[in-house]
Amino acid sequence: AQWGNFSGDYHSDYDGLKPNVVKLAANPSFHWQLNKKAEIGLEWELFNRFSFSADVYDNRCNNQLVGYPLASFTGFTSITANLPANVKNSGFDFAVNAQLLQTKNVRWFFNLNLNLQDNKLISYPGLENSPYKNVYKVGDPLNNVYVLKSLGIDPQTGLRMYEDANKDGKIYVNSEVLAGTADDDRIVTLDMNTRFNGGFGTSFSFKRWSVNTQFAFSRKYMWNNMLT
Repeated sequence: AQWGNFSGDYHSDYDGLKPNVVKLAANPSFHWQLNKKAEIGLEWELFNRFSFSADVYDNRCNNQLVGYPLASFTGFTSITANLPANVKNSGFDFAVNAQLLQTKNVRWFFNLNLNLQDNKLISYPGLENSPYKNVYKVGDPLNNVYVLKSLGIDPQTGLRMYEDANKDGKIYVNSEVLAGTADDDRIVTLDMNTRFNGGFGTSFSFKRWSVNTQFAFSRKYMWNNMLT
């Protein structure tokens, strides 16, 4: 455990001395997390004008060091511990640079890059008995969220309608159970990870004048706070 001096509303000074209190819960069994990385890449060039690069990677992370939640009666909110989870992060990177035109007075270049990525929980022994049993699902991305299925807008009330997935006569979100089970009606899964991102641009110059443009793009779900 980590000890320290503390003086405040809950621990008053005694005889002019500050009391020692436990600041962090001890965990003598935690250790370094294990990362395994695999990557293969390829670069090539054509006609001294076009260059390409491509990389494929697959990274695995085990025994992640996290702040593991504790019950309030312990006196601590969390403890540093290892999760027995196996998480995969994989993806593909691609880039191209092209010299489209080059003369004595004119130069024109183009570039493009693209990244595809995937995240998945491969395994989690004992997940059903952990604080994350209603958060994660083996085989799904870690950043998944589970929501109700929208049926559109009720023309009479102007309110959004949702599907009663379990047909119990009410629309209910129960965060104490796994989404879509028991009395919970959340059956739509949204992966909040960025699925892909990239950019492209061009530069054009004529004598001493030049113009450069660069654009970026990505694909991911975002919360619409106006609808929540």
